[in-house]
Amino acid sequence: RVKGTSRWGPFAYQPVLARQGRRMTREHQLPLALMALLLEQEQQAPVTEMLVVGGGGRRLERDRVGLSAGLRKQLGDALRKLRLDLQRLEPP
Repeated sequence: RVKGTSRWGPFAYQPVLARQGRRMTREHQLPLALMALLLEQEQQAPVTEMLVVGGGGRRLERDRVGLSAGLRKQLGDALRKLRLDLQRLEPP
């Protein structure tokens, strides 16, 4: 729950992803961007920031990630490719 306005009132939500490993990779970013896209539609409010949590040794690390235009484009490209692959008669 974060500051903001959504269809539910004077607050909004942001997607959270638990990651393994030391760094965030594309495999983390695209599912996180998909969660943000779906959440934007449901809460009827933009998602500007996402939260990634992960273990860094003995402590919990929290990283805030912006939902950039580039990440939105990568997600759109991946979803278009998925749609085309699902429409094929032969497996890709």
